[in-house]
Amino acid sequence: MTILALCLLGLAAFLWFGMLAESMSLRKRDHATRGLSELLCMALVVVIWVLIGVVLLISRSKAPITGGLAAVLLLPVSAASSIAAIRILGRDWGRDGKKHLRWVALTPAAAPLLMASHSVCMILPDLFRGTSSWAWAVWGGVAAVSILPWIAMAIGRRMRAE
Repeated sequence: MTILALCLLGLAAFLWFGMLAESMSLRKRDHATRGLSELLCMALVVVIWVLIGVVLLISRSKAPITGGLAAVLLLPVSAASSIAAIRILGRDWGRDGKKHLRWVALTPAAAPLLMASHSVCMILPDLFRGTSSWAWAVWGGVAAVSILPWIAMAIGRRMRAE
């Protein structure tokens, strides 16, 4: 099962690089291509989060109960936040918005890395000690970056109103 989990994480990492490259070039496209690119990014988010969910499911026997509860709650929340972040990256917020709202890309970039690092710690417990404190840090980080798109939406609405 360890080999399967690591292979799934490798596939998720490969797709993650593609999703990041595509999402960072959304504004450089015309409107029709931008919509297709957003759709591709959203599909990649769903596939990446499903792969990470499967890996977390495989490693659940070695995880503390609090880490499992956080995974059940924060995995879909972070996926929804990443999809919202991709939508924000694809929107045209005006001249100033192009610079100010790029930080929202942190959500689809950081959340999978944090969750994948947690699952690696659970899969290979002999290499990593103190995983319960690590689990709190990981899931706290996932919760923190999952809030960012909703803050950016509020900022974007305010920028459009002005």
